[in-house]
Amino acid sequence: MIRIAVCIKQVPAYDEGGMNPSTGNLNRSGLESVINTYDLSALETALQMKDSHGAEVDVFSMGTADAEKSVSSACIMGADAGYLLTDSRFSGADVTATAYTLMQGMQAVGSYDLILCGSRTTDGDTSQVSGALAALMGMVHLNWVTRIADVTENSITAVQTLEYEELKLQLPFPALISVEREIAVPRMPTLRMRLQRKSM
Repeated sequence: MIRIAVCIKQVPAYDEGGMNPSTGNLNRSGLESVINTYDLSALETALQMKDSHGAEVDVFSMGTADAEKSVSSACIMGADAGYLLTDSRFSGADVTATAYTLMQGMQAVGSYDLILCGSRTTDGDTSQVSGALAALMGMVHLNWVTRIADVTENSITAVQTLEYEELKLQLPFPALISVEREIAVPRMPTLRMRLQRKSM
């Protein structure tokens, strides 16, 4: 069975917070929070692999304790387990620190055949965490993925969309893929999903 880890981030639902002038961090106080939309597409991609190939899907997030609701939402949608990495010392973490923390969390749980990330976040938009994570973990990495063409026990074939062309590439496991929003339309958590998760 393929083991998949999905990185998700809880972000403000609206771009209204501004920056804290003393810390340089995004001011999230009082803002409604949701799962980053690109990460939702990554999660849906993993859940579709679970539906079609019997994959095991775990979700990892780094953030404040409040991000537990996003991890719980991911589990309601169909993830098998969710892990929130939270500590006040993570506040204001840059790309490298974020990637390192996620790596440590994943390695503490086990090994994964595939890691899926959204291509960017709506609050930071650096588009660099997935590449940094792949480098730290020594994995092959593919950006700008808009379609999964095939999945086997040993590899994944993905379509990468560039400005003027598309490339179909086969990556051996373990691999990390950064997906675009159009790769999949996320399923919505239903009452039945919530009740099923509660009964587990």
